[in-house]
Amino acid sequence: MNEEGPTFEMHEGRPESSRVEFNTYIPHTLEDELFESEIEALTAIKRYKVSKFFNDRFIMGCLFSRKMDISRTVKMLKSHVKWRVSNKYERVPRWDELNKDLLSDNFAYIIPGTRSKDGSSILYAKLNRMVPGDYGKQFIKDIMDIMIWNNSVGTFYENLDFHRNGLIFIADLENFGLKNLDFSLQKKN
Repeated sequence: MNEEGPTFEMHEGRPESSRVEFNTYIPHTLEDELFESEIEALTAIKRYKVSKFFNDRFIMGCLFSRKMDISRTVKMLKSHVKWRVSNKYERVPRWDELNKDLLSDNFAYIIPGTRSKDGSSILYAKLNRMVPGDYGKQFIKDIMDIMIWNNSVGTFYENLDFHRNGLIFIADLENFGLKNLDFSLQKKN
């Protein structure tokens, strides 16, 4: 199939049929969460073979990150598949496989239901709580598992407007120091 595709309109906010309540997961259908032009863009991108590797919510997140440009999104999805295969992440880790110790330290989390004035979601990180040395040699794999799961599944729990409107990242660096850095990341494999 030709790599060129149309660009669809990028909206702000959320459709009136969609709602977000503080600390509540409200399962929506995509029709409730998407504007008509966004549904058209999803339909258009699903004509490409690479789309079969992803669920509709993930595809929409990618479309939003590429400002609804079909050809750029297809290129991104292909690169994503290539990266996952080359890094042995052919499948998304399951929730029960994740290192819950990393998650329970709450060093970064979205604040459910909150938004900035422009509709962006808010992510808060207390980076001094992440001490790589406390987690052993599996730290990099464990953090990658969480990131793969979160970016494939987790960030879609609340609402797709998290991806449509972007996010504001607030990093609390109080008491952050060398203990919070993993210098082994500087080494090339």
